[in-house]
Amino acid sequence: MASTPTTSDERILSAVAHFSVLLFGWGIFLPMIVWVVERKKSAFARFQALQAAAYTLASFALYVLVVPLLVLALTLVMVVVAALTAGSTGDAGAGLALGFQFLLFGFIFGVWGVFILTGVIGGIACLMGRNFRYPLLGAWMDRFLHRPEPAEAAP
Repeated sequence: MASTPTTSDERILSAVAHFSVLLFGWGIFLPMIVWVVERKKSAFARFQALQAAAYTLASFALYVLVVPLLVLALTLVMVVVAALTAGSTGDAGAGLALGFQFLLFGFIFGVWGVFILTGVIGGIACLMGRNFRYPLLGAWMDRFLHRPEPAEAAP
């Protein structure tokens, strides 16, 4: 990706917008502040701040929707394992339930780690003056924000 000429202030503010992923739940506010401050001054900082805000908001919404479903799945598995092993004297049911818990929590924390790592990589790229785009979201936002003006009809 080609680098765009940017000032150090633009790079720092854009990086701050991306580093806001470290403030889980509250991270939406920093990119919005950067956007308000830089929206008319810098196209680079404006795009990076809006992209970081959308990423943080989408990730938080996904977390709010998915985690309760995962907890429900964990509860259902625990009930099924308890029902299936109710008459047995071994610890197979407890081991299966514990293994499922480790897998589920490993998945949750792994996805959370990738979420944070992606934002940190975005912040580092902005500090270096590189135009960073989040996977999937960045290309969509670029098309949305930079769509060409409709051509005027010929008389």
